[in-house]
Amino acid sequence: MTNNGKSFAGRWVFNAFALYIVAGIVPGFYVMQWGGALAALITGLVHAVMKQILQVLKITVNMATVMILTTALDMVIFLFLPSLLKGFVVYGWFTYLFGGLLLGVINGIITLKMKA
Repeated sequence: MTNNGKSFAGRWVFNAFALYIVAGIVPGFYVMQWGGALAALITGLVHAVMKQILQVLKITVNMATVMILTTALDMVIFLFLPSLLKGFVVYGWFTYLFGGLLLGVINGIITLKMKA
């Protein structure tokens, strides 16, 4: 992998923090208690692993495609995590979509800041 473990762990933590920001902005999107914290870490881990895999494979895709794929991945994660974890609740498809889009934008900003 091209990044060291410290960068990977930092990205994981920042992605988890981004999920809490989304929960504070999107109505119907809730992260509560330890189940919510675990959901945030799982989401952050999935994002961090996905980035590492894309770097290893050196896949070049345009930004719109990455945003669509990330949003779709987040929607699937948000669909299944509430049934697995107490303390993580998402109400409605608009909330899945808006939460996924917002999480993607926040992760993009975090990635740019980490590179700087």
